[in-house]
Amino acid sequence: MKREKRRALGVFVLLALVPVAGFAVERLQFKPGFNLFAPKQDVEVGRKAASDADKQLPLVNDPEVVRYVNDLGHKLVQYEPVEADSPWTFKVVNSRDITAFAWPGGFIYVNRGAIEAAEDEAQLAGVMAHETGHVVMRHGTHQASQVMIAQMPLAILGGMLGQSSSLVGQLAQMGIGFGVNSVLLHNSRSAETQADEVGTYVLYHAGYNPHAMA
Repeated sequence: MKREKRRALGVFVLLALVPVAGFAVERLQFKPGFNLFAPKQDVEVGRKAASDADKQLPLVNDPEVVRYVNDLGHKLVQYEPVEADSPWTFKVVNSRDITAFAWPGGFIYVNRGAIEAAEDEAQLAGVMAHETGHVVMRHGTHQASQVMIAQMPLAILGGMLGQSSSLVGQLAQMGIGFGVNSVLLHNSRSAETQADEVGTYVLYHAGYNPHAMA
């Protein structure tokens, strides 16, 4: 709860830096960090993780709910500040926890609790736009890259990731798993802040009040 309050405060500060929120949003700069993975490998890793998640999580299959979340998600990703060649899939988890998460490559999961807690569509859009921010800034594979560098020389890693053999198998050998405790979902405070900034940008350009991010 304290972390969520700090993040909300950070968004308020972001939007209060200049008198006009739109001007503040336009001045944001976006650049993904260091990454050993190619963008297409983000999709490969994310697809494997999402496949495992689908088998483990209680998903909501109500067609109206699924269609609504997918329509909203695909509306938002049209306004990403960084181009991402991602399949963009959006699913709803039947959990009361107020949260959402994103696997690399554009596989977004929103908990039912987050949908129910949102006071309006702009707030839900803010939650989802934040998660798409993690995807376009490639936070999951950036984090994995840092873990891999700590374990193995860069020259060897480059050769491994360039091979045609299974990337998923290589990551498993290095102890990088795909469950809910995966390093792919462990974002730093700076990554969370950057995802908030991307989300604010997307909300503004999609026609929502960017203050809904808070």
